[in-house]
Amino acid sequence: MQLHPELRSLHTNGALTESEWENTHFSSDAIGLLLSNPNDYIDSLGPEWDADLDTLPFNALAHLARYLPQLQEPKAPLREALRSTLEKHADEKVELIIEAGCSVGADLHTLSQKARRVIGFDAYITPLRYALKHITGQSFSIPQRNEGRGFSFAENELSPQRLSNVSLICADALDPPFLPECADIVVAMNLLDNVPCLAMYLSKHQSNLYGEYVQ
Repeated sequence: MQLHPELRSLHTNGALTESEWENTHFSSDAIGLLLSNPNDYIDSLGPEWDADLDTLPFNALAHLARYLPQLQEPKAPLREALRSTLEKHADEKVELIIEAGCSVGADLHTLSQKARRVIGFDAYITPLRYALKHITGQSFSIPQRNEGRGFSFAENELSPQRLSNVSLICADALDPPFLPECADIVVAMNLLDNVPCLAMYLSKHQSNLYGEYVQ
């Protein structure tokens, strides 16, 4: 991912500098961690942090088995609702859309058609790694839960379209690494029920917003 001018330093609150970007922690897939305590975050993940995607632990596979099927359902009601809302509020392409809690990237294709640039972020690196595969056009299989603690991967292989205007970062929705008034649209799908303090979350993202708010 490139250094976007809208990114904020979590230490100075000013624009993220080239030096800070070069010293950012990156996953094995080159996803940047813009977190206040990246070392603690990496330690909390343990082996999952740099595990091959085919050797992920049970909890990670269970999470993916729940969310990756969204990529197979582009016409699901929630996906259609987002498209309808964007058509209503964004007649032309805007400069920047930020998606908070983008997870595996089910809405990134829709957003990429409405903006010159899209930055998706999530606090969990593992679904972001699959989102990266999705936006770079890599095929992959979706884990399906079997009885007990087993998973199968034989079916549901996806071959997504490459999205050249989408970037991903790992970041906290309650401490978003963006400068004030940097975005035209901020999208939060399936996130509002996962943050511990809704008022704080909304105030944080309101400061990033210039234009419309979609939730």
